[in-house]
Amino acid sequence: MIAKRRGLVATALPALASALGGNFAREFFDYANGRPKPPGGSRADARAFAEWLRAEGRLPEGTDSPKAAKPPGVESQAIVWAGEEAAQSPWRRWWRQRKQPN
Repeated sequence: MIAKRRGLVATALPALASALGGNFAREFFDYANGRPKPPGGSRADARAFAEWLRAEGRLPEGTDSPKAAKPPGVESQAIVWAGEEAAQSPWRRWWRQRKQPN
């Protein structure tokens, strides 16, 4: 059960999973062991996990909040929920503008 939650959290916040690297599974187990999944699904679980990491002082260096992290080789980049990055792309904005009624 924890492994399934871990996979869903990694999918919801891939940059946080990447920032934790090989420690992700252990950190998530420490968080999830004996703690039920919060209401609100995987995104709420991911947010609660990031908050727990911050409270425990385990958030990777360069990570300010659940929504901000510094992936390797990048000066600063906000963690975006999976699927939101595509919604913010220039192609997506162009498509939305094109589909609006004139």
